[in-house]
Amino acid sequence: MPSPSCASLICHPASPVPPGVRVAACAWREAGGLGLRHEVRAPAGWLDCPPPARHLAARADGLWQRTCLEAFVAAEQPGNEGADEGEGGEGGGEYCEFNLSPDGCWAAYAFCTERVRHTASAWQTWEARARPARFACSRQGDAACLALEAFWPDLPLPAAAVWRVGLCAVLQAAGALSYWALRHPMPRPDFHHFAGRLLRLPPP
Repeated sequence: MPSPSCASLICHPASPVPPGVRVAACAWREAGGLGLRHEVRAPAGWLDCPPPARHLAARADGLWQRTCLEAFVAAEQPGNEGADEGEGGEGGGEYCEFNLSPDGCWAAYAFCTERVRHTASAWQTWEARARPARFACSRQGDAACLALEAFWPDLPLPAAAVWRVGLCAVLQAAGALSYWALRHPMPRPDFHHFAGRLLRLPPP
């Protein structure tokens, strides 16, 4: 496996959480695909999530309404190659969204611009067929240590381009949701915003 790029996620200020909750995530490129790993550490009994599955379950929409590990990825726009990571790349371009639940449910979506689903046949075909090629999830004890890893093959993004990745998580605790990301550019949680894609992954 190529060396991953890893970072800690921060909680949106509108989602206060108790001390001791830590979320980290990693991403890497491999053979035209994207590898992802999320790890959540929290106090005993804090995290609400289903028991980890040993195998993929089914495609499902609305996973963000409960504990869900996410990523958003786009090709770096021409002319923005040297942009500072804080800029997050230019907006308005095509991108993919990945959702994965500890119970093995998953979803993948293709967008032509922010929150607008792609209508091009190649992107729609990719979305219909997308599923993780590898999946592993584990949880240790009541003091939650949740680790989830997946590999998404054959992304419809230019192989020669730098990919900009936003690593995110939605965590459910006591019926409430908290939102975690590399950066929160908006007053309300918004994982789709291009400025949240801080991680730069060059071609392998």
